[in-house]
Formats: sequence, C-alpha cells, structure tokens
Amino acid sequence: RNPTMFVAGNHDRRLREYIQKNARAAFNLRPAMKTPETWPDLSVPRLLRFDELGVEYVGEFPGGEWWITKDLVVRHNPESRNAYAASVIAGHTHKINRQTFSRRTPTGNETSTLFEIGCLCRLDKYSDRSSLMATSVPSNRGFVKDWAHGFAVVSVAEDGSASVEQVDFAGPGRAIFRGIEYRSDLKAA
Repeated sequence: RNPTMFVAGNHDRRLREYIQKNARAAFNLRPAMKTPETWPDLSVPRLLRFDELGVEYVGEFPGGEWWITKDLVVRHNPESRNAYAASVIAGHTHKINRQTFSRRTPTGNETSTLFEIGCLCRLDKYSDRSSLMATSVPSNRGFVKDWAHGFAVVSVAEDGSASVEQVDFAGPGRAIFRGIEYRSDLKAA
C-alpha cells in the first residue's frame, strides 16, 4: 500500500493562526489522559483524523515538503522554480500550469518541471448574503481569478523515475483521466 501524505498549505495554517490569535489557551487542548505526543484537538491532523486514517502529516506551511523521489518534491509554494534541483509539484497558485526548464551543470543539462496542479476547492460566490465572505473559499478578494480545479497523479517506476500527469476538470464535477470519465454527484450550492 502506498503511503498517504499531506503537505499543509496556507489555508490549513489559518485554523492554527485563528485559534492562536483568538483562543490561545485552547490551541493545545488534548483529551483527558492523553500524552503530549498526541495532536492538539484543534489541529488539522486531529480534526481530519490523520492518525486513524493512516495519513502522514508532512509539515506546516510554508516549510512542509515531501520528496516522492530524489528528483521530485511536493511543496505547497516553492520560493521559485529554481529553488530545487528537482521537479516540483505545487498547489499554492490554484492554477493549472506546467513550466519545464533546464540548468547547465558540469555533467550536462538537467531538466526540471514546475507542476502547478490547481485546487479542489469551491470557486463560486456565496449565495448567503449574511456571510462576511464573498467567496466560498477564504480569500482576500471578492473573486477567484484564474483558479482551476485539478490534481496530479504520480507514477513511480522501480528505478525511481517518476511521471506526473496533471488532471484538470472537463466541467463542473467532471474529470477525464486516461480515457475514463469521473463524475461527482455533488451539485454546487
């Protein structure tokens, strides 16, 4: 079974920051009789039951990263496309993009790719007029410009080389991957 990893993003960090700012004493709450090694109750890993579900929490934004292979890393928002001598999978921009570039090295050119894989959040506006937020996702603006639904599928060969396939949505709740259509039963509110 392949491990399930979770690289935290800036939206995940907002929960911790909100609690620390508004309810600092509550941040490290734990169930009675639990040792300090357990996740605080109001943390992303605890609220999403990562330990029970076998999900490994890689680390907080902005520094959390997971090396899938020696040449491919997942990081929410790399400092720049040249921050690593490897290909990078990132999601911070919420856009679907692929930039391939080369570096000159003493042994020849090395090629790396920055895969921006989109997002899986709602992109519509709230219809609830009493809401303080204009969009369905936390944002500093009343719209989500250029964001796109998408994700990546990574295949790793026995020799450690990897292939990244970007999957974007072919309409609301609909994706096509390797010729198979996947549909959602969910309807936007």
